[in-house]
Amino acid sequence: MPRDRRRTLASLLVVSALVVTATASSPATAEPGGGRTADAFVQRDGSTLTLQGKPFRFAGTNLYWLGLDENVGGVDHPTCFRIDDALKTARAMNATVVRSHTLGTSLGCPQCIQPEAGEFNENAFAPIDHAIARARAYGLRLIVPLTDQWDYYHGGYPTMAKWLGMREPKDFYTDPRAKAAYKDYVRHVLDHVNPYTGLAYKDDPTIMSWELGNELNDMTRDWIDSITATD
Repeated sequence: MPRDRRRTLASLLVVSALVVTATASSPATAEPGGGRTADAFVQRDGSTLTLQGKPFRFAGTNLYWLGLDENVGGVDHPTCFRIDDALKTARAMNATVVRSHTLGTSLGCPQCIQPEAGEFNENAFAPIDHAIARARAYGLRLIVPLTDQWDYYHGGYPTMAKWLGMREPKDFYTDPRAKAAYKDYVRHVLDHVNPYTGLAYKDDPTIMSWELGNELNDMTRDWIDSITATD
């Protein structure tokens, strides 16, 4: 490699390292809006998202495995180091929002939040608690789906449909038993209190938004209205 090219490449690497170090050194004040905004909720004003009265525009990434990992020689909970490393890297790259399926969708496996119908595994919340707390520390917001169209390793609404003996998974959207089971699951997740923050998930502004599910192809307006209605 020519000497001038090596010098240029070395200079770029040094500059990149300095940028990353500067970005990662103060994650708590890095959010849009200025100052520490971790205790303020992102809100909706018409078609615009706002944070402390100012428009909130964001960029981010999808770290689907933060609550339940398929990349560790099988399905298991990710380590604290792996969670920290991913979130720190996202923040160093100037992400402000992270979307993660398995912070909210976790059904049908021994390590899942709901291993079987009506059964909850409180140990499954440990990596989720940690991920939410670390996201808050790094000035990141989270988008969390609560079920999935697809029956991947972390489960989804077909998992619940199977538990209820449904021949057609999409009957999940009309069957009263399925609606009740889904609401029970959602309630259990949202009411969980994070020991690191002392906040129930539903009260933590780190979670920018909850999604009813990921890529829900067959959902209906009636289902949305019945799930989001206040009990």
